[in-house]
Amino acid sequence: MQLIEEIFSGKSKCAFFFICIGKKFQNTFKKTTFPFYKEYCKKYDIGIILINDFIDKNYNKYSLYKKDPGYQRLLAPGLIKENFPKYKYICDIDVDCIPGFLSRNIFKYCKNIKKN
Repeated sequence: MQLIEEIFSGKSKCAFFFICIGKKFQNTFKKTTFPFYKEYCKKYDIGIILINDFIDKNYNKYSLYKKDPGYQRLLAPGLIKENFPKYKYICDIDVDCIPGFLSRNIFKYCKNIKKN
């Protein structure tokens, strides 16, 4: 399994990324969360990127990471830009969040806020 993988490709230049470290969380994500996001992303042509392991393998050396390894997500945008430059907008989502079937395109909504 790779550190980072695109599990669903989108053409809208937008992608969600999930940090899912460990078999337990990866299995839960694939069985529970992914089916909902796959439908949502098909509807709006959004990509899905999965980060499967710690980005910084030496995370135990830094006090910030010792308290909460989730801070690794701050390193994700650089990794995504390096591996998937086609995505201009990315959104970090926790693996336990699930979009509803009536959810609107969050990227379109955020772009409109930025313009106004």
